[in-house]
This record gives sequence, C-alpha cells and structure tokens, in this order.
Amino acid sequence: MINSEDSDASPTCAQLEWDAQGQPISTQFSDVYFSKSHGLNESRYVFLEHNNLAERFASLAARQQFIIGETGFGTGLNFLACWQLWLNTAPPDARLHFISVEKYPLHKNDMHKALQLWPELRELATALLDAYPAMPATDFIRLNFGAQVSLTLILQEATSGFKSLLVQAEAAPAVAQQLNQKNLHAGGPVWAVDAWFLDGFAPAKNPDMWHSELFYTLARLSKSGTSFATFTAAAVVKNGLNAAGFSWQKVPGFGRKRHMLKGELQALSSLTPARRRAPSAWHLMHQPHPSSPHIAIIGAGLAGAHTAAALAKKGQKVAVFERGTVGQGGSGNPQGVVYAKLSHKPEAFADINFAAFLFACHFYQRENHFTKLGGACGVLQLATPKQQSQFAQIAQHYQQATDFVRWCTPTQASAIAGISIEHPALFFPQTGWLNPPALCRELLNHPNIQLHEYCEITGLTQTQTGWQLHGAPSTHSNFSHVILACAEHTQHFPQSAAITSKAIRGQITLIKPNAESARLNTVICGEGYIAPASRGKQCIGATFNPNSNSQAILPQDRAKNLAQAAQLSPDLISLEAIGDRAALRNVTPDYLPIIGPVAQATDFTQSFAALRTNLKASIDCPAPYYPNLYVNLGHGSRGLTYTPLCAEILCNLIMGEPLAVSNAMFLQLHAARFLVRDLARGRI
Repeated sequence: MINSEDSDASPTCAQLEWDAQGQPISTQFSDVYFSKSHGLNESRYVFLEHNNLAERFASLAARQQFIIGETGFGTGLNFLACWQLWLNTAPPDARLHFISVEKYPLHKNDMHKALQLWPELRELATALLDAYPAMPATDFIRLNFGAQVSLTLILQEATSGFKSLLVQAEAAPAVAQQLNQKNLHAGGPVWAVDAWFLDGFAPAKNPDMWHSELFYTLARLSKSGTSFATFTAAAVVKNGLNAAGFSWQKVPGFGRKRHMLKGELQALSSLTPARRRAPSAWHLMHQPHPSSPHIAIIGAGLAGAHTAAALAKKGQKVAVFERGTVGQGGSGNPQGVVYAKLSHKPEAFADINFAAFLFACHFYQRENHFTKLGGACGVLQLATPKQQSQFAQIAQHYQQATDFVRWCTPTQASAIAGISIEHPALFFPQTGWLNPPALCRELLNHPNIQLHEYCEITGLTQTQTGWQLHGAPSTHSNFSHVILACAEHTQHFPQSAAITSKAIRGQITLIKPNAESARLNTVICGEGYIAPASRGKQCIGATFNPNSNSQAILPQDRAKNLAQAAQLSPDLISLEAIGDRAALRNVTPDYLPIIGPVAQATDFTQSFAALRTNLKASIDCPAPYYPNLYVNLGHGSRGLTYTPLCAEILCNLIMGEPLAVSNAMFLQLHAARFLVRDLARGRI
C-alpha cells in the first residue's frame, strides 16, 4: 500500500493508506470507506434507492425543504451522490439540508484524491473542495451551495454531534411533552430529519459509534415515517433501531454484502436513556408559522442587509426600512476588515469568532464580493512583544487550519505586506477588506426585497394578523415577522427596550497614499489598522471611545489614528490625512452579537424568577416571547465578520431550518441571555 501524501496530518485527521487501485483505507479502523467494486454505485443503491429519494425529491412542493442526516461524512461521496440526484429530480426552488457527523475528518488533499475516482461528480466535487477547509479546526461548519443546498458538518463523535442539534435535549418531561404536542422550539417551526444515511465503519470495526444512545438520539431528531438505510445488518444495529422505535426490513446488500437494512420510525420509544436534571427551558418558545410570510427589517446596515439577502434568496418577501440611507452609521466606513479575534484555548468567544470568520470568508468568496467590492488581500495581525507568546499559541492551536491562519516572522510578514514589518504576525490569507456601504447596496439588490429609505419606524403594534409599523412618512401593515437590525435604536421600541447593548464612538481617518503606503499589499492590524489603497485613498483607524456618543470629528482622534498607523510599520510614519469619519459601534456587555427572538421582559422575569436563587433551577415551562419579533445587533467592530452567520441563523429560525451553529453556540448569542444572567445575579 502507498502511504497518504499528507504525512503532517494532525492526529484528529483521518489517517489513511491507499491501496493499489487508489482507494482510501482507514488505518484507525482498518476498514474501507466504500465498496472496492464501485463506491458510487454502492451509495446510490444503499442510501438513495432504499430511502426512495428520487421519488420523494420529485414530489416536493415549491420551496419545501428536505433534511438528510448522515453518520460518517468520510470522503463526502454520499453527499455528492445525493446532491447530484437532487439537481436531477427536485424542484428548482426546494431546499436540501444535509447534516453529517464525522469524528475523523479527511484532510482536504486526501478528500481530493479520493473523489478523483468519480469523474462524473467532478463539478460538484470541485464546489465541495473549494468550500472545504484544508483541515477543519472547528467542530461545526455550515457550507451553503447557492440557496438550495446546505451542508452542515459536525466534527464530533456521532451521538454527541447529533445531540448538539437537540433544542430540547435535556428538557424536563413536562416540557418535552409540550414540545411534542405543540409548536415549541428555539425560535422557528420545528424541523425533523426526513431520511437517515447510517454509514460509517462496520460495527465490528467501530463498536463505539453503534450504541443505543445514538439510535435514540436519531429518533429524537426524526418524525413518524422518517426513513433510514444502512449497509449493515448487524444484530447490534437491528436491536438498537428497534429499541428506539424504528421498524426495519432486511434486504439484499450491495455487491458481496448479503444483507442491508432499511426502515422508518414508527414512534419514539418510551425507553429513554437516563438524563440529568433538566435546566430551565428559557430558550423554548411557541411561534406561529404564517403560510405566506411577509417580513419587515428595520435597519439597512450590514445586519439588516445580510438578513434581508439571506431571506430573499430563499424566496421570502422582505421589506427593509431605513431612516436614512443604506449603509450608514457603523456600517458606513469606506474600508472595513473581515477578521476574527482568536484565542489560544477553547472558549465561547473565540469559537464563535472562528465559526463566523469561516462562514464569512466562504460567503464573500462564493459571492465574489472581495473582487467586486474590496480586495481579497489577506490580513496581517501584528503581535506586540507582550502578545508574541499568545499569538504563537494561537497559531499552534489552529495549526490544522493554515489555509485560514498561520504564523509569520517579521521577514515573512514584510514580504506579504510589501512594506517593512518589525513584528511577527498572524496571517489570514482567505480574507481582506470590503466597502460596507457598497456591500449593503449589493445585498439589497434583489427582486424579493423592497427598500424604503428615509423612512423612520418609530413604533410597533402587534395585531391579530402580525405586526404594524408606525413611522414617517406613513404606517406599514400586515407583516408576519419583524426583525430589528437598527443597533442602539432597538431600545427605542417598548417591546425591545430591555435588550442590552450600547453605542461606542469610533473615528477613522482617510489618507492620501504616498510612495511607501501605496506599496501595501494587505490589510495590517495592530492597535489600529490600514488597508491597501483604493481610488486614491487609504483608510486608517480606528479610535475606541467607550464614554462618548459624539459623532463630531475630533483632531485628537485623527492624531491617534496617524500615531497608531506609524506603529504598524516604519514605512507609515509620514502619512497625509485628507479626511475623517466618526460613527457609533453597537456593542454588548460580552462583545458578542445578539440574535434571536425578543422576550416579553416582564413576563419572562416572572416566569423564571427562581433563577435568582438557583441558576440550575428546573423550570418546566417555555418562555414568553413576542410572536415573530427578532433582533440582530451588537456586532461592534466585527460587523463584516459576524453578520453573514448571524443572518443565516435568523433565516434558519424563521424558516424552520436546521441552525448553522450548535444549539450551545446559539444560546451564547441568544437575545434573552442577558435577562437570564441578570436574574442569576439578582439585578432584576
């Protein structure tokens, strides 16, 4: 056998050998990834045919979604075969969600080599490989391929990976019963998997995956009639499926395999695994699901524009209201940077930053925004002497993701930048800078979006059919949903007055490129930042004034910007300022965005009052939220990075789709999290 080309693969990668026919074999499990006779035909026979997918795809209604869950992503062959069938049979506006878990993901080079065996899938395989990180360094990845196909990769052990999707995974029995009987969920209509691909290495080779808790978790994510197919007919699989409520049928297997199983969920088994004491269900809610949604978004900055675009691409009618012009306020600087703030250790803030960064880079590259509206020039984040140890640890922590972040010496950084750099740095090669106002205009240019500029919304009224918006010059009625994406102005509405965020002043300075700064090839970030020249100008900044809401231009802030630029490089000492811009950033107490449904604060506080004395109190009731009222705000100085993922999550909630992040991560971003924290700290 021939050893894998990737000798430096991390231990978390799949460790492969290649046989004489060029097929991959797992050295961890001593097993093949697919049939040696014809892996693609095996995928089609076992998973597509025995889940009856051709007929089911063809019978979908317009804009209907279909959800597939898979154990064992492997080389991605099952996904590509399913995607090909979807393109050939499903309605053009239907939506496919493919969710797959994988404990040992393949390195990109190995996946490319394996998929070369199937020339007929070349176009789809190229799209997958273009989006797939060289080596994933986060355990939850959402990849969108247009508006119709989404792939969610959960890089964990199968049971824990699928549990991360359960909004009610630890719900107490009383809440669980309501979840089953009513439309209670974490923000949008309940979704369930339609078909399962039970793949992975054989039970005899990988017994840790095929256990009773996995089958029960699959059943929790299913509905009556959810189908499954699997290549194996092992007794442990038959018994586990049966105990979880699935019926099964033994049918002829593929190639030399005598038998395989297919079947469907009859009813969720009452024999549930033991669960720990349930926490409060403050994130669970009931939301009406209008048959013909008409969605209003207040705010046409990055948050509002991204949210409108995400909904419009999936066929939703959206009206966007902006009290001034598109892309003003915190979204109005001429050059903004797409970057992430990472940590050398696992923590919620860094995990969310990296997940948002990956999603944003993929989005802007797929939509060609860097080319049209900025520059895909990369970003250098300089390390001061005090930061060098920490930055080196960050590079080590993300060593599997060198296509997204890597360590550079001063010499290497200087070669990348085109000017002299005196500090080591982290280099982010997949990113760059964008013009936020132009990006907002581009996002809002869609036939499903109706834009209302110079239209200030001053009040909201809940009606029997939805929401009415009051403002100047007129009142607007009959909206099924309202999304508040208007930064600190969100607190002006009584319904959302309890949302915790604040405005922080910042000022950028525009300079005229000189002989040295014009050579700059990439964005440089330190205490300040500078972007490459564009249209005869360069942007430097930005100040951070937490105790000021003034938007006046301050000479001392211009001086600070010039001083910070000089610290980035000795070639940036003599810069000529030609203009300034001041605006307010909207930030939250934990500097993470706020997204999700708006709680009815008074009723919420009363319902969860027990949290004042016991944060772990089990409160068996869903929380009170305003029907179909959502927020998207608090993106601070990382709006270009955060808003694509936050918009996707909101779109998932409203449309009843699987979330683009784990439920644990969603709760870190949830709009009600500060109410819960304030209750626990006795502040309310």
